Amino acid sequence: MTCLSITSIEGFGDFLVWPTGCNYFFYLWIFGALFIILSFGLFKAEEKRKTEGEMISAMGVSSIAVSIISIIGTLIKNSSGVPMIQADILLYILASTTVIVLIWIFKD
Repeated sequence: MTCLSITSIEGFGDFLVWPTGCNYFFYLWIFGALFIILSFGLFKAEEKRKTEGEMISAMGVSSIAVSIISIIGTLIKNSSGVPMIQADILLYILASTTVIVLIWIFKD
């Protein structure tokens, strides 16, 4: 796989799409890390407010946030028309976040 050179960046959209030229799953890893950070952050914040926090509710809210951000990422395109997040990566993200949200909704 040939990586795109840094000199081919002409605008902000090109800059955001540039990492997927070398690593196709770059944003999948980024959104996975974002999901974990948000989940644990929300869980710890909920633990401070109450004596007991619910991890599945923190994961559900984080899943919704990651889904919305990834959908916005598909709308950002570079000068060639390549989206920041490819359609199959979006499907991976939406499928996994939908499962977590459904578990959160039907947990009782």
